Amino acid sequence: MTGNLMDSDLDEDQNTNNNNTHCILLQPPLSKRAYGHARKINANSTYWCEDGVMDEDRGEKSRQVLSFYAWWAQYMNDNFSMYKQMEDKISNLKISRTETETETDGDSKSMSLEELMEKNIFISDHDLKAALRDGFRLFTEEEELDKLDILDLQRFAIESLKLIEEQKDLWYKTSIFVDREKGLRVTATSSCIGTTAIGHLSSQDNLKNRFCYRVRVENFNQPTNDDANNVFQLLGRTWKIIEDREMSEENEDDREFTVNAPNTGVVGKIPVIKPGEAFEYMSSCDLGTQSGTMKGCFHMAIVDDDTECAQVGDPVEAFHASPDKLFELNVAPFRLIATGAESKFIS
Repeated sequence: MTGNLMDSDLDEDQNTNNNNTHCILLQPPLSKRAYGHARKINANSTYWCEDGVMDEDRGEKSRQVLSFYAWWAQYMNDNFSMYKQMEDKISNLKISRTETETETDGDSKSMSLEELMEKNIFISDHDLKAALRDGFRLFTEEEELDKLDILDLQRFAIESLKLIEEQKDLWYKTSIFVDREKGLRVTATSSCIGTTAIGHLSSQDNLKNRFCYRVRVENFNQPTNDDANNVFQLLGRTWKIIEDREMSEENEDDREFTVNAPNTGVVGKIPVIKPGEAFEYMSSCDLGTQSGTMKGCFHMAIVDDDTECAQVGDPVEAFHASPDKLFELNVAPFRLIATGAESKFIS
Protein backbone atom coordinates (compact mmCIF):
# COMPACT_ATOMS: atom_id res chain seq x y z
CA MET A 1 0.00 0.00 0.00
CA THR A 2 1.67 3.19 -1.09
CA GLY A 3 0.72 6.82 -0.94
CA ASN A 4 2.71 9.99 -1.36
CA LEU A 5 3.60 11.65 1.96
CA MET A 6 5.51 14.92 1.83
CA ASP A 7 6.81 16.96 4.75
CA SER A 8 7.91 20.58 4.38
CA ASP A 9 10.77 19.88 6.80
CA LEU A 10 12.36 17.63 4.17
CA ASP A 11 14.12 18.64 0.99
CA GLU A 12 11.55 18.49 -1.82
CA ASP A 13 13.88 16.59 -4.15
CA GLN A 14 14.17 13.87 -1.53
CA ASN A 15 10.51 13.50 -0.64
CA THR A 16 8.59 14.00 -3.89
CA ASN A 17 8.61 10.23 -4.44
CA ASN A 18 8.70 9.28 -0.78
CA ASN A 19 6.23 6.38 -0.66
CA ASN A 20 5.06 5.73 2.88
CA THR A 21 4.74 1.96 2.51
CA HIS A 22 4.03 1.08 6.15
CA CYS A 23 0.93 3.20 6.68
CA ILE A 24 -2.41 3.77 5.00
CA LEU A 25 -5.01 6.52 5.18
CA LEU A 26 -8.51 5.07 5.62
CA GLN A 27 -10.92 7.55 4.05
CA PRO A 28 -14.51 7.78 2.81
CA PRO A 29 -15.20 7.09 -0.87
CA LEU A 30 -15.44 9.97 -3.31
CA SER A 31 -19.09 10.63 -4.10
CA LYS A 32 -20.05 11.98 -7.52
CA ARG A 33 -22.89 13.81 -5.81
CA ALA A 34 -20.36 15.93 -3.90
CA TYR A 35 -18.72 17.26 -7.08
CA GLY A 36 -18.41 21.04 -6.89
CA HIS A 37 -19.29 21.10 -3.19
CA ALA A 38 -17.21 22.64 -0.41
CA ARG A 39 -17.54 22.53 3.37
CA LYS A 40 -15.88 23.41 6.65
CA ILE A 41 -15.33 20.52 9.07
CA ASN A 42 -13.50 19.74 12.29
CA ALA A 43 -9.78 19.20 11.66
CA ASN A 44 -9.78 16.62 14.47
CA SER A 45 -11.93 14.32 12.30
CA THR A 46 -8.63 12.91 11.09
CA TYR A 47 -7.41 10.33 13.57
CA TRP A 48 -3.76 10.98 12.83
CA CYS A 49 -0.97 8.58 13.66
CA GLU A 50 2.29 10.50 13.63
CA ASP A 51 4.99 8.52 11.83
CA GLY A 52 2.82 5.40 11.93
CA VAL A 53 2.65 5.18 15.74
CA MET A 54 -0.45 5.96 17.77
CA ASP A 55 -0.28 6.88 21.43
CA GLU A 56 -3.51 5.05 22.30
CA ASP A 57 -3.59 1.37 23.26
CA ARG A 58 -4.48 -1.44 20.87
CA GLY A 59 -8.13 -1.51 21.96
CA GLU A 60 -8.53 2.15 21.08
CA LYS A 61 -6.93 1.67 17.66
CA SER A 62 -9.18 -1.29 16.92
CA ARG A 63 -12.25 0.64 18.03
CA GLN A 64 -11.45 3.51 15.65
CA VAL A 65 -10.77 1.25 12.67
CA LEU A 66 -13.72 -1.10 13.21
CA SER A 67 -16.17 1.74 13.81
CA PHE A 68 -15.04 3.37 10.57
CA TYR A 69 -15.39 0.05 8.74
CA ALA A 70 -18.83 -0.82 10.16
CA TRP A 71 -20.37 2.54 9.39
CA TRP A 72 -18.98 2.69 5.88
CA ALA A 73 -19.90 -0.92 5.11
CA GLN A 74 -23.44 -0.37 6.41
CA TYR A 75 -23.71 2.74 4.24
CA MET A 76 -22.58 0.82 1.15
CA ASN A 77 -24.66 -2.31 1.96
CA ASP A 78 -27.65 -1.07 3.93
CA ASN A 79 -29.51 -4.39 3.93
CA PHE A 80 -26.63 -6.48 5.27
CA SER A 81 -27.54 -7.07 8.94
CA MET A 82 -24.05 -8.34 9.90
CA TYR A 83 -22.74 -4.78 9.80
CA LYS A 84 -25.33 -3.62 12.31
CA GLN A 85 -24.40 -6.52 14.57
CA MET A 86 -20.77 -5.52 14.30
CA GLU A 87 -21.54 -1.91 15.17
CA ASP A 88 -23.45 -3.05 18.27
CA LYS A 89 -20.55 -5.25 19.37
CA ILE A 90 -18.00 -2.49 18.80
CA SER A 91 -20.03 -0.06 20.89
CA ASN A 92 -19.95 -2.56 23.77
CA LEU A 93 -16.16 -2.99 23.76
CA LYS A 94 -14.74 -2.16 27.21
CA ILE A 95 -12.33 0.56 26.13
CA SER A 96 -12.15 4.28 26.73
CA ARG A 97 -14.62 6.69 25.15
CA THR A 98 -13.37 8.16 21.88
CA GLU A 99 -14.11 11.06 19.59
CA THR A 100 -16.55 8.82 17.72
CA GLU A 101 -19.00 9.21 20.63
CA THR A 102 -20.55 12.22 22.28
CA GLU A 103 -22.15 12.62 25.69
CA THR A 104 -25.96 12.78 25.65
CA ASP A 105 -27.62 12.46 29.08
CA GLY A 106 -25.07 9.87 30.09
CA ASP A 107 -25.52 7.78 26.95
CA SER A 108 -23.29 7.50 23.90
CA LYS A 109 -24.46 8.48 20.45
CA SER A 110 -23.10 6.88 17.29
CA MET A 111 -21.54 9.09 14.64
CA SER A 112 -23.99 10.20 11.97
CA LEU A 113 -23.43 9.44 8.28
CA GLU A 114 -22.54 13.10 7.67
CA GLU A 115 -19.92 12.94 10.44
CA LEU A 116 -18.63 9.63 9.10
CA MET A 117 -17.95 11.24 5.73
CA GLU A 118 -15.56 13.59 7.55
CA LYS A 119 -13.57 10.74 9.06
CA ASN A 120 -10.01 9.85 8.07
CA ILE A 121 -7.78 7.42 9.93
CA PHE A 122 -4.04 7.29 9.29
CA ILE A 123 -2.77 3.98 10.62
CA SER A 124 0.14 1.58 10.24
CA ASP A 125 -0.25 -1.69 8.34
CA HIS A 126 0.49 -3.59 11.56
CA ASP A 127 -2.25 -1.84 13.55
CA LEU A 128 -4.74 -2.21 10.70
CA LYS A 129 -4.19 -5.98 10.57
CA ALA A 130 -4.50 -6.21 14.36
CA ALA A 131 -7.80 -4.29 14.25
CA LEU A 132 -9.21 -6.63 11.59
CA ARG A 133 -8.24 -9.65 13.69
CA ASP A 134 -10.00 -8.08 16.67
CA GLY A 135 -13.05 -7.53 14.47
CA PHE A 136 -13.44 -11.19 13.59
CA ARG A 137 -12.95 -12.19 17.22
CA LEU A 138 -16.02 -10.12 18.10
CA PHE A 139 -18.16 -12.82 16.50
CA THR A 140 -16.44 -15.83 18.02
CA GLU A 141 -15.55 -14.99 21.62
CA GLU A 142 -19.03 -14.65 23.09
CA GLU A 143 -20.80 -17.31 21.04
CA GLU A 144 -20.06 -20.81 19.84
CA LEU A 145 -18.98 -20.79 16.24
CA ASP A 146 -21.61 -23.35 15.25
CA LYS A 147 -24.32 -20.96 16.38
CA LEU A 148 -23.29 -18.31 13.91
CA ASP A 149 -24.67 -17.96 10.45
CA ILE A 150 -21.57 -19.31 8.71
CA LEU A 151 -22.63 -18.16 5.26
CA ASP A 152 -23.22 -14.64 6.54
CA LEU A 153 -19.83 -14.63 8.22
CA GLN A 154 -18.16 -15.82 5.01
CA ARG A 155 -19.89 -13.05 3.11
CA PHE A 156 -18.69 -10.61 5.74
CA ALA A 157 -15.11 -11.80 5.20
CA ILE A 158 -15.41 -11.30 1.43
CA GLU A 159 -16.83 -7.79 1.90
CA SER A 160 -13.98 -7.03 4.30
CA LEU A 161 -11.40 -7.93 1.66
CA LYS A 162 -13.23 -5.79 -0.91
CA LEU A 163 -13.15 -2.83 1.45
CA ILE A 164 -9.42 -3.22 2.01
CA GLU A 165 -8.85 -3.33 -1.76
CA GLU A 166 -10.92 -0.16 -2.20
CA GLN A 167 -8.89 1.58 0.49
CA LYS A 168 -5.66 0.39 -1.10
CA ASP A 169 -6.81 1.87 -4.41
CA LEU A 170 -7.70 5.21 -2.78
CA TRP A 171 -4.39 5.33 -0.90
CA TYR A 172 -2.38 4.80 -4.08
CA LYS A 173 -4.09 7.88 -5.55
CA THR A 174 -3.67 9.99 -2.41
CA SER A 175 -1.01 12.49 -1.41
CA ILE A 176 -0.37 14.23 1.92
CA PHE A 177 1.69 17.35 2.45
CA VAL A 178 2.46 18.66 5.95
CA ASP A 179 3.70 22.20 6.63
CA ARG A 180 4.80 21.90 10.24
CA GLU A 181 5.88 25.52 10.50
CA LYS A 182 2.42 26.81 9.61
CA GLY A 183 0.52 23.89 11.16
CA LEU A 184 -1.24 22.93 7.93
CA ARG A 185 -1.87 19.60 6.25
CA VAL A 186 -3.15 19.01 2.70
CA THR A 187 -4.66 15.67 1.66
CA ALA A 188 -5.62 15.10 -1.98
CA THR A 189 -7.37 12.05 -3.49
CA SER A 190 -8.71 11.31 -6.97
CA SER A 191 -11.18 8.94 -8.62
CA CYS A 192 -12.18 8.38 -12.24
CA ILE A 193 -15.89 9.10 -12.76
CA GLY A 194 -16.24 8.29 -16.46
CA THR A 195 -15.52 9.76 -19.87
CA THR A 196 -16.55 12.95 -21.61
CA ALA A 197 -16.67 13.85 -25.32
CA ILE A 198 -14.67 16.71 -26.83
CA GLY A 199 -17.14 19.18 -28.27
CA HIS A 200 -19.96 17.46 -30.16
CA LEU A 201 -17.81 14.50 -31.21
CA SER A 202 -18.43 11.23 -29.38
CA SER A 203 -16.20 8.73 -31.17
CA GLN A 204 -13.70 6.77 -29.08
CA ASP A 205 -10.83 8.90 -30.36
CA ASN A 206 -12.46 12.07 -29.02
CA LEU A 207 -13.22 10.87 -25.51
CA LYS A 208 -11.38 12.09 -22.43
CA ASN A 209 -11.26 10.50 -19.00
CA ARG A 210 -12.90 12.65 -16.33
CA PHE A 211 -11.58 12.61 -12.77
CA CYS A 212 -12.98 14.09 -9.61
CA TYR A 213 -10.56 14.99 -6.87
CA ARG A 214 -11.07 15.81 -3.21
CA VAL A 215 -8.75 18.15 -1.35
CA ARG A 216 -8.78 18.72 2.40
CA VAL A 217 -6.77 21.57 3.99
CA GLU A 218 -6.48 21.14 7.75
CA ASN A 219 -5.32 23.74 10.25
CA PHE A 220 -4.14 21.50 13.06
CA ASN A 221 -2.97 24.33 15.29
CA GLN A 222 -4.74 24.28 18.66
CA PRO A 223 -7.32 27.06 19.16
CA THR A 224 -6.13 29.64 21.72
CA ASN A 225 -7.15 33.08 22.95
CA ASP A 226 -4.43 34.49 20.72
CA ASP A 227 -4.60 32.96 17.23
CA ALA A 228 -2.23 35.50 15.67
CA ASN A 229 -0.48 34.02 12.61
CA ASN A 230 -2.56 30.81 12.89
CA VAL A 231 -5.60 31.91 10.86
CA PHE A 232 -5.32 31.48 7.08
CA GLN A 233 -7.34 32.40 4.02
CA LEU A 234 -7.18 30.38 0.80
CA LEU A 235 -7.01 32.91 -2.04
CA GLY A 236 -6.52 30.71 -5.10
CA ARG A 237 -4.61 27.81 -6.61
CA THR A 238 -2.09 26.80 -9.23
CA TRP A 239 -2.31 23.31 -10.74
CA LYS A 240 0.00 21.37 -12.99
CA ILE A 241 -1.80 18.50 -14.71
CA ILE A 242 0.49 15.98 -16.39
CA GLU A 243 -0.75 13.42 -18.91
CA ASP A 244 1.40 10.30 -18.92
CA ARG A 245 2.79 9.26 -22.27
CA GLU A 246 0.89 6.22 -23.52
CA MET A 247 2.85 3.00 -24.00
CA SER A 248 2.31 3.25 -27.78
CA GLU A 249 3.70 6.79 -27.91
CA GLU A 250 7.36 6.00 -27.42
CA ASN A 251 8.61 9.18 -29.08
CA GLU A 252 6.33 11.56 -27.19
CA ASP A 253 6.97 13.26 -23.86
CA ASP A 254 4.48 13.58 -21.04
CA ARG A 255 2.16 16.54 -21.66
CA GLU A 256 1.80 19.20 -18.97
CA PHE A 257 -0.97 21.76 -18.56
CA THR A 258 -1.01 24.62 -16.06
CA VAL A 259 -3.99 26.22 -14.35
CA ASN A 260 -2.90 29.48 -12.75
CA ALA A 261 -5.70 31.08 -10.71
CA PRO A 262 -4.11 32.75 -7.67
CA ASN A 263 -7.07 35.06 -6.92
CA THR A 264 -10.18 32.98 -7.69
CA GLY A 265 -10.38 30.70 -4.65
CA VAL A 266 -11.65 27.16 -5.23
CA VAL A 267 -15.14 26.15 -6.47
CA GLY A 268 -16.22 29.76 -5.95
CA LYS A 269 -15.13 29.91 -2.30
CA ILE A 270 -12.40 31.96 -0.62
CA PRO A 271 -12.45 30.30 2.82
CA VAL A 272 -10.88 31.30 6.11
CA ILE A 273 -9.45 28.31 8.00
CA LYS A 274 -9.03 28.82 11.73
CA PRO A 275 -7.15 26.58 14.20
CA GLY A 276 -8.99 23.28 14.61
CA GLU A 277 -10.86 23.71 11.31
CA ALA A 278 -10.52 22.03 7.94
CA PHE A 279 -11.79 23.06 4.52
CA GLU A 280 -12.66 20.36 1.99
CA TYR A 281 -13.88 20.61 -1.58
CA MET A 282 -14.31 18.48 -4.70
CA SER A 283 -13.65 19.47 -8.29
CA SER A 284 -12.68 17.73 -11.55
CA CYS A 285 -10.29 17.62 -14.49
CA ASP A 286 -10.04 15.74 -17.79
CA LEU A 287 -7.18 13.70 -19.25
CA GLY A 288 -6.70 12.54 -22.81
CA THR A 289 -4.65 9.57 -21.54
CA GLN A 290 -5.29 6.65 -19.20
CA SER A 291 -3.19 8.11 -16.40
CA GLY A 292 -1.53 11.23 -15.15
CA THR A 293 -0.59 13.31 -12.14
CA MET A 294 -1.80 16.50 -10.49
CA LYS A 295 0.28 18.72 -8.25
CA GLY A 296 0.42 22.36 -7.37
CA CYS A 297 -0.14 24.81 -4.56
CA PHE A 298 -2.70 26.97 -2.83
CA HIS A 299 -2.05 30.70 -2.56
CA MET A 300 -2.58 31.51 1.11
CA ALA A 301 -2.61 34.56 3.37
CA ILE A 302 -2.21 34.99 7.12
CA VAL A 303 -5.27 36.96 8.25
CA ASP A 304 -6.84 38.35 11.42
CA ASP A 305 -9.03 35.97 13.40
CA ASP A 306 -12.16 38.06 12.71
CA THR A 307 -11.75 37.72 8.92
CA GLU A 308 -14.84 36.23 7.30
CA CYS A 309 -15.05 33.67 4.51
CA ALA A 310 -15.78 35.13 1.09
CA GLN A 311 -16.94 34.09 -2.35
CA VAL A 312 -15.51 34.95 -5.74
CA GLY A 313 -16.54 38.51 -6.56
CA ASP A 314 -16.51 39.68 -2.94
CA PRO A 315 -13.96 42.28 -1.82
CA VAL A 316 -11.12 40.41 -0.11
CA GLU A 317 -8.63 42.42 1.90
CA ALA A 318 -6.05 39.63 1.82
CA PHE A 319 -5.58 40.11 -1.94
CA HIS A 320 -3.72 43.29 -1.01
CA ALA A 321 -1.78 41.86 1.93
CA SER A 322 1.93 42.59 2.37
CA PRO A 323 4.34 39.96 0.98
CA ASP A 324 5.28 38.75 4.47
CA LYS A 325 1.63 37.67 4.99
CA LEU A 326 1.44 35.65 1.75
CA PHE A 327 2.75 32.13 1.13
CA GLU A 328 2.23 29.06 -1.02
CA LEU A 329 0.97 25.79 0.47
CA ASN A 330 2.06 22.79 -1.58
CA VAL A 331 -0.23 20.04 -2.81
CA ALA A 332 1.91 16.94 -3.23
CA PRO A 333 1.59 15.00 -6.52
CA PHE A 334 -1.36 12.58 -6.60
CA ARG A 335 -2.22 10.06 -9.29
CA LEU A 336 -5.06 10.12 -11.82
CA ILE A 337 -5.82 6.61 -13.11
CA ALA A 338 -8.71 5.74 -15.45
CA THR A 339 -11.22 3.01 -14.65
CA GLY A 340 -9.91 -0.29 -15.96
CA ALA A 341 -6.28 0.83 -15.94
CA GLU A 342 -5.64 0.31 -12.21
CA SER A 343 -3.98 -3.08 -12.68
CA LYS A 344 -1.14 -1.41 -14.58
CA PHE A 345 -0.21 0.68 -11.57
CA ILE A 346 -1.58 -0.89 -8.37
CA SER A 347 -0.20 -4.26 -7.28
